[in-house]
Amino acid sequence: MIKPIVSRAPLLNYKGVKTRASIEKILVDVVIDSDFSVWHDFESLRLYDTAFDGYNINVKRMLGYAQRRGRKQEITEIINDRHQIYD
Repeated sequence: MIKPIVSRAPLLNYKGVKTRASIEKILVDVVIDSDFSVWHDFESLRLYDTAFDGYNINVKRMLGYAQRRGRKQEITEIINDRHQIYD
């Protein structure tokens, strides 16, 4: 799926070029983007559990991106409900 990138979206660098979405961007997008509607509810929460259990998630970066998308409160609630991490 190719979509326009939100300004300052968290991306990963490859050889000095921002080329791939970071885990933080994916976790926000999967909850709020209607193109991922098949992932909503249970599957998106399972994705959060797997990501937080297996990766170092930069919560500050993730919430900054969620704020630019206008959904910081929703993402904060998901994180706090599932992982007891506070903003």
